[in-house]
Amino acid sequence: MKPEQERKTGEAPMTARQERQLREAQALRANLLRRKQQQRSRPAVSGRVTASASQGDR
Repeated sequence: MKPEQERKTGEAPMTARQERQLREAQALRANLLRRKQQQRSRPAVSGRVTASASQGDR
């Protein structure tokens, strides 16, 4: 999405599909951030954790 389109979405009503996609994108971002923070608190096992987590997601 271009930044100028993003700004216009506030004026025009979003379709249910766009809303769902936006929510899913935000949820994915939140999950990634959470996972990164957890890895930072346990640096010793971070490599193994990322491998198992990425395989489980797919």
